[in-house]
Amino acid sequence: MRYKVVLAICLLVVVNSLVGQNNPIKLWLTDFPKSDLPPANFKKSDYGNRTSKDYYYGIGVSIDYKIARYLAFTEMAADTTSGTDVLMMLYANGYGVKRNFDIAIHLASANVWSAPAELDGRRSHLESMEKDGTDSVFDFCDDITSGAMIGECEEIQQEKKDYERSLLRAGIIKNWPAKDTAALNVLNKIAYGFFEFRSMNEVDLSGTMRGAFMAEAEDSMETEYLEEIKKADNCEFIGRSKKEFDEADSLLNVTYKKVMSVPDSKAQINWGTVTKETIRNTERKWIKYRDAWVQFSKVRCTSITEVSIMTFFTKQRINELKSFLP
Repeated sequence: MRYKVVLAICLLVVVNSLVGQNNPIKLWLTDFPKSDLPPANFKKSDYGNRTSKDYYYGIGVSIDYKIARYLAFTEMAADTTSGTDVLMMLYANGYGVKRNFDIAIHLASANVWSAPAELDGRRSHLESMEKDGTDSVFDFCDDITSGAMIGECEEIQQEKKDYERSLLRAGIIKNWPAKDTAALNVLNKIAYGFFEFRSMNEVDLSGTMRGAFMAEAEDSMETEYLEEIKKADNCEFIGRSKKEFDEADSLLNVTYKKVMSVPDSKAQINWGTVTKETIRNTERKWIKYRDAWVQFSKVRCTSITEVSIMTFFTKQRINELKSFLP
């Protein structure tokens, strides 16, 4: 869908929680410097589904503050609150525009949706920066107080890291043979599916912080996964014997049985939304993940034995399961 910036559009947001403000606050696109607005030929559709946040934070694309600004204005023209958080940060930090705290504070007051405490904290933060003449970087997530917003901000950070990891991964595999890259693509699909499944089934998702907990869990697993791909680059997995695998596999079974033997009353208190059933389902997914590594290694690292790979990931899974024991 195409959006066109229309300067005559009035953007009105009523903010009832502002100190000393009892009347609606009006913010017009014409309040912004004309030179900051997108040119007449700018089309959001040229950037697909990308948003101003993507270009501001570098989510899936390289950071580009000019494109972030143009998209933010376009988004704001279509929806009074969309894009305004990015504009607030651009003006507060002077990224691609002249630093202007008056505009940033105006946006925080009139257009950026927030819980009352977040709104007051953000305004005070911006006012202090203006007064102190600080060069510190301002971020929309600096003054959040609600669990929901903490989750959203954690997701932004994870998406940034995802993109950074994708660039690192591309650098690692750039000289791999096509067959190795194809094998990794198969592994990636299974791996990322497992990470998502585990974050939903072996992470306590009770409370408003659940989004943050999921994002943190996935970030940890994907960071570890990147390190494992680095090992696969030079086939640096430690060689293990059949005896070592049997010992690890036996310990995994013992640990799993201990987890399944935790009294339901204790499990409910200590695990939150995690249950024995969700752990059991995750264990099945993990077996497919482990086996996918075995198949990938047969292509990429023919010198590494199957039991070596299975031992490595079995020990990893043991540590994951131990977190559920008293």
